Amino acid sequence: MNRTRTVLGVLLIGGSTMLVGAGGCAGTFLKEGGAGRSLDQYTYVSRPHSPKTVSLIDTRTDEVIWTVDVPVGHQLSMRFVPNHDRDNAFTPDLLRWEIWQGRRWAGRFTNSMPVPSSDARRVDLTLREGPEFPG
Repeated sequence: MNRTRTVLGVLLIGGSTMLVGAGGCAGTFLKEGGAGRSLDQYTYVSRPHSPKTVSLIDTRTDEVIWTVDVPVGHQLSMRFVPNHDRDNAFTPDLLRWEIWQGRRWAGRFTNSMPVPSSDARRVDLTLREGPEFPG
């Protein structure tokens, strides 16, 4: 019986390692707070007592260039792609983003827009006054 538990434990650990490895290689593992490494990828989850608004600021002009109120019960995932348009000196990078209902651990971003490079932008997180409840 101990041998069966040991083999099962090894299989589970091995499977988990493969899953994490595959998600890490793809760069699409959507973990709240970020991927845990420098992918320039972030996920924010709105909850009833912490409804979130995320804004992107152009630090050269202090202008809000993009903002989204993340609905309660949803998550916003975003990823910056550096040097997407090298010929555009003002907005060479690309922001890819998606809002999903509930929690998602992986997915494809269908929204995008050109944005300033990493040294000319800032992501601001604001907590809206709560509680808010899913509509």
